[in-house]
Amino acid sequence: MSKLQIILPEQFKHLKLFPYEPLLQIRDKGRQICQVCKSSRKYYCYQCNTIIGLTPDQIPNITLPVHVDIIKHYGEKASKSTTSHARIFAPQSTSIFHYPNMPVVKNKSKAILVYPSKESCTIEALPSRINHGQLDQVIFIDSTWNQAASILRNELFSDITKVQLSAAETCYWRPQLKQPSTYLATIEAIYYFCVEYHKYVLKRDYDGEYDNLLYMYIFQYNLVHQKISE
Repeated sequence: MSKLQIILPEQFKHLKLFPYEPLLQIRDKGRQICQVCKSSRKYYCYQCNTIIGLTPDQIPNITLPVHVDIIKHYGEKASKSTTSHARIFAPQSTSIFHYPNMPVVKNKSKAILVYPSKESCTIEALPSRINHGQLDQVIFIDSTWNQAASILRNELFSDITKVQLSAAETCYWRPQLKQPSTYLATIEAIYYFCVEYHKYVLKRDYDGEYDNLLYMYIFQYNLVHQKISE
């Protein structure tokens, strides 16, 4: 197995990432058994949202500016989803709900759904739309765009503020067919939201606080591109 060199894609050249030595060291060990579900996995278990073969001190641990709830459509294949990355690297700040299970929204004046629509505002405009932009909860939908339609019909979203991200291009290696490059992987969307919220609502200079949300994503990006080039 050839040595893996971590190269950052153009849109993520600025990332400040945790060292990759621990992941690189287990790369040659092959698949290992998840201690929770006993399934054979490589690097992490996408069912249990746990790292495989490493201890907690060998991976990043991030605190996000707002608690993130992710609604995962049952038609979305777990092994192809990036949702697990959020739970693994920001476990205290994230929750995953498997549709039709839905998160409880205690106060809609402090919650938003990140989803592009005609009614969506930008994060920069959020302070003028809802509670000065101060949030307790932000919701993401992990699905294809076609699958998302059934989730959006839920009454939970009838009067919740919707927000869309600034345009950014994905570097996901499994882009949705016939969709533009601005359709992001879920972990990319969570990352961009956190950065924009940090800048425009908290009004703080950004210094890489949430970069490690993309830690596994960038690693997998490099694995895929190395395999393609060989």
